[in-house]
Amino acid sequence: MFKQFVNISRVRFIIIIIVLTISQILNTVATYVTDIQMNFIIKGRINAFIIITIIQLLLFTINDFMYNLSSYQWKKQTQEYFHDVRNKESHVFLQNQNKSVSSMQNSLGNDLNILNDDYFVRIFDLIASIIYQFLAINTLLKFDWVLVFFTIVMALISLLIPKICQKYTVTQTKNVSDNNNIFLNLIKEWTSGLEVARQYKIGRAFKLALGKGSQKLENSQIARKKVLTWAEFIQSIADAIGRVGITVIAGLLYFGNRVGFGVIVTASVFADGIFSTLLDIVEDINYIKSTKSIRDQTLKKQVSLPSSQSSNAKMQSIEKIKLYNLSYSYNGESILHYPDLTITRGEKILLYGESGSGKTTLIELIMGLKKPLTGTVSFFNTKGEKVKPDFAEFAYLPQDLVLFPGSVIENITMFKKMPLKVVQEAANLVALPNEFLFKNIKVSKSILSGGQQQKVVLARALAHNKSIMLLDEPISAIDKISSNKILSELLASNKTLIMISHNLTEKEKSQFNKKIYLGKGINNES
Repeated sequence: MFKQFVNISRVRFIIIIIVLTISQILNTVATYVTDIQMNFIIKGRINAFIIITIIQLLLFTINDFMYNLSSYQWKKQTQEYFHDVRNKESHVFLQNQNKSVSSMQNSLGNDLNILNDDYFVRIFDLIASIIYQFLAINTLLKFDWVLVFFTIVMALISLLIPKICQKYTVTQTKNVSDNNNIFLNLIKEWTSGLEVARQYKIGRAFKLALGKGSQKLENSQIARKKVLTWAEFIQSIADAIGRVGITVIAGLLYFGNRVGFGVIVTASVFADGIFSTLLDIVEDINYIKSTKSIRDQTLKKQVSLPSSQSSNAKMQSIEKIKLYNLSYSYNGESILHYPDLTITRGEKILLYGESGSGKTTLIELIMGLKKPLTGTVSFFNTKGEKVKPDFAEFAYLPQDLVLFPGSVIENITMFKKMPLKVVQEAANLVALPNEFLFKNIKVSKSILSGGQQQKVVLARALAHNKSIMLLDEPISAIDKISSNKILSELLASNKTLIMISHNLTEKEKSQFNKKIYLGKGINNES
């Protein structure tokens, strides 16, 4: 993940490291000046003391400015990387029919927040702390090697702590992510039937269900914080020993006439800086390692599904669709049986019959949206070879129409570049007036009627020239004159058409190549 982060802008990353290094050099020099200040005080050189103090103030000011500048650029790099992650994961989500919305929400919401706070922010702090540690220890070496030896020993002890705690922090972080995903799924399941819940006034059950899921998520967050807090507490003990120890050693060296008085104060300041950054380093490492499972998942989710031959070649290769011994079960109770059926390219198939007889389910089985209890749905090319279809190249219009925020044109083109003439021709085929094309759609409050929405979705399928169309009640809300025109256009096309409809006349039904009647226990082909 870090490699991908750096590759977002290598130049910016290098500049960040350079600026951050300069800021830490200035910080170290400003701290070292403390030794000179103390010596001026002891010697009574007030003017020199004031001048060196002003210089020290300037060094700290420039250090703060450069540190904040590098921090700002780091955040910019992080957000650009997250933008890239969101684009890749969104693409994979659209390719993969098995991915849930709540899983995507968790991945692009909660998981990225954790990665920002506990990985990228921590890495920046870690780099700054390591640079400071290196500079500060080298400065102490100028005073006396004993100070450096003690610092290194305490540093090694402190660095062992993250290794000991890693197993527990990784487990608890994964639990938070998993429970957040479960909670989002719970919200989705309950809110999908919110209107019914209101109708039957089941607010108490609603609150109890969400409360239980929320409590589980809260408990996992508390457990994670508890583990991280214990790790920080253990580290703080080592930190306290280091701070006090280095001051004591500096004092002993002073009394032994090995260093000047200013070294005691300066070493104490460096000790505070060294062991506070050491505490930060250990804490940062703990948090960074705790995100390992989320980082692995995030990288895995960005891997696109494999694509084979081009869409046009694949669609042209589908000569026949065969349904054999097909059945479907709802929760292992009600079982739907379907007749064996061969659909040849260009044929027009009508599915009609009783409500609940499985017409929509049959289309979903063909689309691969549901798995059959028995039997197969197979696709064959012109040579009679079985092929794997790209369902993204099918035009599937479910009863629950899907529109997106944007203009009618954008909903037809699906936000892709397309000649206006093609859009207008598709709109004309479904009797959609041109003045509607530039209207904006608000999904929460559509300005279009049910019939107009059906026309938009039909125009979408026609404009994208899908050669296989599966339509579930596509003209049920459209006026008779328009529906007759649309039906005539569909039946006159060279497309393979599988259509569900209840309200066709016998004359209209007769125009289909095959008519499949589905009833409860009765399935006939004519």
